[in-house]
Amino acid sequence: MKKETRILFITISLNLLIAFIIFYCLLSFKLSEVFDFIQDFFLNFSIGIIGLYASAYGCGLVLSKMNRIRIYHGVLASFLVLFIGTLAGSTVGFIQERIPSTIEFKEPISEAIFNYYTKPLFWIFFFGVIPTLISGVIIGKLLKKSSSKHPLQSPLY
Repeated sequence: MKKETRILFITISLNLLIAFIIFYCLLSFKLSEVFDFIQDFFLNFSIGIIGLYASAYGCGLVLSKMNRIRIYHGVLASFLVLFIGTLAGSTVGFIQERIPSTIEFKEPISEAIFNYYTKPLFWIFFFGVIPTLISGVIIGKLLKKSSSKHPLQSPLY
């Protein structure tokens, strides 16, 4: 596994832990309610987390091919990973709930898109913009430091 991918994976794991703690604190410190919520949406969370790591793997491959990495590359990569992971988790809910409601004609497609994509994106970015920005800057600094030590970029060559 490339260093860029490994750094992104570690950052995602830490961000997921921070998100769990924030969610736990928002529910008035009732761990059973948090686990009940996770259990209710287990497939959504699972696919979303798989989407996070899959997009981090892809971003890590792209970053590993770059000659020079800047801090904003880390920020962009972390927001892209968050966006793709959110879309992956939202798609599960959309497919589970929207397909049966299409047959019954319960809601228009625009309302379903708003409910299953726009709302999760809003809330995840609302609570996640600061941690993602911070982790993106850290990722960018770590990758910038490691890319500057690349032997082909040495002034001796």
